Amino acid sequence: SVARRRPPSPWRMKPSGVAMGRAMVRCWCVHELVDRFFGLWMEPSPLHVAHVLLVLLTTAFPRRSVLMLALAVRLTETALRIPFVWDCDHWTQLMDSGMLTLCLLATLRGALGRWGGDEVGPVVAQAWALTSRWQLVLFYFAAGFWKINSSFFDPTTSCAPMFVLVLLSAFGVPVPDLLLPLVARSAAFITVAGEMAISGLLASRSLLLRRLAVCLAILLHAGIALTPAPNNAVPFSVACAVRLMMTMPRGLAALAEETAGAGLKAALTAALASAAAAAGTAFAHNRALRHPPMPGAAVDFPIWVTAYCILGVYALRVAMLEPADAGAPAGAARAVGAAPATPPAPSPPESRAVRWVFVSLAAVYCFALPALGLQDQGAPNMYSNLRMHGGSNHYLVPHLDLIRFAMPAEEARRAFAIVRVEAVTSEWINSIYPGELTLSMSPGERALLSRANHTARMFNAMKARVLGPWVVPPPPAGAPVRYSLPALELRRVLAEARERNEAFAMRYTELHGMEGDEDWRRASAGRVVQLREFGDGRRECKLKGGGECAEDELCNLPPPVWWARKWLIQQPYPILEGDQRAELTCFGP
Repeated sequence: SVARRRPPSPWRMKPSGVAMGRAMVRCWCVHELVDRFFGLWMEPSPLHVAHVLLVLLTTAFPRRSVLMLALAVRLTETALRIPFVWDCDHWTQLMDSGMLTLCLLATLRGALGRWGGDEVGPVVAQAWALTSRWQLVLFYFAAGFWKINSSFFDPTTSCAPMFVLVLLSAFGVPVPDLLLPLVARSAAFITVAGEMAISGLLASRSLLLRRLAVCLAILLHAGIALTPAPNNAVPFSVACAVRLMMTMPRGLAALAEETAGAGLKAALTAALASAAAAAGTAFAHNRALRHPPMPGAAVDFPIWVTAYCILGVYALRVAMLEPADAGAPAGAARAVGAAPATPPAPSPPESRAVRWVFVSLAAVYCFALPALGLQDQGAPNMYSNLRMHGGSNHYLVPHLDLIRFAMPAEEARRAFAIVRVEAVTSEWINSIYPGELTLSMSPGERALLSRANHTARMFNAMKARVLGPWVVPPPPAGAPVRYSLPALELRRVLAEARERNEAFAMRYTELHGMEGDEDWRRASAGRVVQLREFGDGRRECKLKGGGECAEDELCNLPPPVWWARKWLIQQPYPILEGDQRAELTCFGP
């Protein structure tokens, strides 16, 4: 009898797949080394040091076992910092969790005798690339989707003109007063269209369209990286450039081979990357020297901009080198210098299941959590002017705190009632909220925004939350800015001030109703509470007009439960005195 032969396992690795896996791993290491270098410098900790050492080891020996250790430490370190992290940290957390799961799955199959090596093979590399690509599709789509709101499309309050006009001013491009309204109004449309286009093109089966998506994304992130302080989110751009490269694993392997060969094409790519880095770094540094982000402080060298310019050029080269899939349309064009088309490794059912799970988790993060009111800081709604509490300004989603409708009335009040902070003397609270960064912009940039009838005011309380109060410049002269908060966030900041044994006073108004417009936030009457903390555990709480506070007064309630303190941090919304605009002014991130 003829013995039946088992079909080859898709998890078995061919020699050609070794280069792909190693290129993916080392590309991931590049971002981690850049990112961890600054983490090590700003906040040295045992986890930071361990992660840097593991990433260096992974770079030298890109084995699956070493990579899993580096991934585990990276995911643990970020998880411990939540909720005080950026949206890009959530993005990379979701993508890296998928990679760790795939590596664990491959290790399990190896233990069963179905895969005998310790390399990151083509199946894991391609599964990671495809999962990350669909996660990025959702991330970019959500970034554009949440900007579809009335405040973002109002050119006098939107964050979009702040990026576009300030960037034009920094480049020395004159904008005539006649064109200012047109530029300011079109900025929001261009931003939303660009992010949506990146998402749609990245989802396409056409390699040509996916290459175009990478080009558009690199251009978008170049604008973000070169935007002057305080809105230059360069670490976000660096993370996205690396992740975009990792969606094209065969192009990445071809780049590694081309670079190792040290030929003419490798030299030309290196020269272009060097030129871009020199130009971008000089631009960013000269702008910072003219107007330091922190008035009177020393100017740091813009190494993040340098890193992005280099990575951006290499990301474009990876897109050029990515070969057409075996299933691409007949006659599909291939970029000059691209690797020949090769069929991708077959995808086992387990990797497809991992992809489905982690793409679904990305969808929950992008849409379900913000709509329920369970994610504010860290959601993919960066610089969107989106009102997530006290009423929604989104054109398509009328409520962004849906969970309160499923809660008993008193519990909903204790979590989602809107409080307007009228005055506070706490050094800690004032160092983080409302987080005005207006003085980080140069006088010329503020004047240009004012000429466009923009508020020319910028707030980003989360910058102080994530990086520390030292990054926030002194507030402009004048009366302190009032702001509104949900009850849950009020309870959080009061608990933080009490943990520091601060003696302070606060006056706040609990507004009538749970939601309203900007006039409601500015002027709604309600119960005015005057709180006095003595710094030793004692406090005095009185209502305006006389009377003691009840036990269930918001300032007398305990801090939020542990999961809310760990996951949900809500942003304060500034109230500009004397400004009667009907929309929420720009705040970040």
